[in-house]
Amino acid sequence: MNYRTLGRTGIRVGEIGLGSEAFVNQTVEYGVELIDAAIAAGVTICGENRVQEMTAHLDAAAYAGAEVHFIGHLQTNKVKNVVGRV
Repeated sequence: MNYRTLGRTGIRVGEIGLGSEAFVNQTVEYGVELIDAAIAAGVTICGENRVQEMTAHLDAAAYAGAEVHFIGHLQTNKVKNVVGRV
C-alpha cells in the first residue's frame, strides 16, 4: 500500500479509496466484509454518509484498525446515534 500526506495536515492516508455508495443495494454483512478487506489492504480512514449503515458497521466492529468519519448533513433526530461514536 502506498501512502500520501493529506495536504498540510500531516495525516498519512492510503492511496486506495472506497466509496460505500456503490454497494447500497448489498446487505450489511457484505458491506462489513468489504470494509474488513479494505482495511486489511491498507485503508486507514473510512467515511459514511448514512447514519443507519454507519451504526450497523460500528456495532459489527467493521472499522477496527481505521478511523471513521460521518460525512454530510446530519438530521437532528439522528445526532444521538453519531455523537460519541465517531
